[in-house]
Amino acid sequence: MKRYRKKTETSQRVPPRMADSILSRLGQLKHCNNRNIYQTLYKGEKIVRSLKKIVRKQRKEQISWSTYLERLRGGA
Repeated sequence: MKRYRKKTETSQRVPPRMADSILSRLGQLKHCNNRNIYQTLYKGEKIVRSLKKIVRKQRKEQISWSTYLERLRGGA
């Protein structure tokens, strides 16, 4: 979370892998019994939506690239 906040404060691009791992950790913490840790890390921020946008965008790029390659191979 610290690295994520630093990147967003300095307007740097958040890598999809980082976004994926943070979403995973937040999901694990939801089911954990340590509500204080969750509140300390999360701090009431609404970052889940922005992280999901990053992951979706990366997946769309992968899909479009793989379909492009398939079309290229099929046409050759």
